[in-house]
Amino acid sequence: MRKSVSIAILLIALLLFGNSKAYCAALQSKSCRLEHVSDTIGRAEEEDIIEVPAGKCTWGEKIVVNKRVTIRGAGISQTIVGPYGFDIDDGVDNVRITGFTFDGGDNSPVSQTSPPFLIGNPNSVGAKNFRIDHCKFLNYTNASASFWYVIRINGYSYGLIDNVIFEDCGGETIWIVADTSTAWSRSKKVGQYTNGTVFIENCSFVLTSDASGTIRNAIDANAGARFVLRYSTFKDHKNKTWTRFLEVHGACSRGSGPREDASIRGVVSAEIYENTFTTFNSGVGNWYNIRGGRGVVYNNRLIGRNWGGNLLTLTNFRSSSNLCVQCDNSLARQFASCPEQGGGDDYPARDQVNNLYIWNNTYGTSGTENLIIPVLTGDYCVPYHIKAGRDYFTEKMSAFKPYDYPHPLIEATSILAAAPAPPKKLRIQ
Repeated sequence: MRKSVSIAILLIALLLFGNSKAYCAALQSKSCRLEHVSDTIGRAEEEDIIEVPAGKCTWGEKIVVNKRVTIRGAGISQTIVGPYGFDIDDGVDNVRITGFTFDGGDNSPVSQTSPPFLIGNPNSVGAKNFRIDHCKFLNYTNASASFWYVIRINGYSYGLIDNVIFEDCGGETIWIVADTSTAWSRSKKVGQYTNGTVFIENCSFVLTSDASGTIRNAIDANAGARFVLRYSTFKDHKNKTWTRFLEVHGACSRGSGPREDASIRGVVSAEIYENTFTTFNSGVGNWYNIRGGRGVVYNNRLIGRNWGGNLLTLTNFRSSSNLCVQCDNSLARQFASCPEQGGGDDYPARDQVNNLYIWNNTYGTSGTENLIIPVLTGDYCVPYHIKAGRDYFTEKMSAFKPYDYPHPLIEATSILAAAPAPPKKLRIQ
């Protein structure tokens, strides 16, 4: 019996530690300087923890993370780097970055085409099970740009952004672009995670600058993206606000010409729930613009006296199977009053609003006085393509089950960071 028990213990140990590292080593970077952090990552093995001490350091380029590691700063306002951050390489999964302030500075060279933080490559295998948490992104905006990607998530990437503060960042702060048509071949069911869904939870988006003006939406998505935004807060400034807080794209955007790249697919799904949006600005006219895809929008609160206009809008920029423009009156005549055709999945227009459920979203001085009603906007064709009771519903989705909250990656990465050493003196008797 004693021998059998010992063998069983050995087998359990092999299962636990045989196919991966038995424990995580902690490597201390000499400082927060780019070369020191990069060198420490280079010396690390898979699943190690890189500790970056407190300090303030300028990074002139992004640090590429090419192995699954945890990179841990000393905490917000303790380890301050910028204007560049990290680039989680394509195909590198299970990366966690925590405990940093990323500061864009007043004269940052970072731009829309070179965002400070990248995850995966466009239309690619992406990076899975990433976690960005307990960080702060600060001062990523300038006077010459109305939008400015801060975190860009590419390809078949999915993971979690939680407990992150975005302060005075430009529009489209988080920009999610998936692997376009491949993304549409996966399950379209909402409430999942491993089908490529990015989770944004317990985050704060705030504008504090006295500089006047408007910037683009805080979160945007396109090209087969799936994301969940929950339990997060947004606050603008009396002098500065977002054009809209949220937007998702359909199957291509309206460009300068009559035709545009029709290979760009729309968002598959967006789940927006249990968030609070506060405005102190008189220029807010739109909260959430939905140009395509499915999902749920519920239990959101919009606080402030100045909410007005069409807060929740539904539209479609694609009017037939081969056009990437909104259908104005001339096109309506050309296509016999916008025939319902070419959508696929039995819908009139490709990647259009579909299976969208909206309920219990309110606005007002305290955020609860008025119920938000979706409004169709755009040109002549939109009411032909997007219909209540078929494509969108102002009621609860009965079969919807939210993904686990808090997100399981929170517990999983915490356990990994404190993984015990393997058993010692194990032997068969």
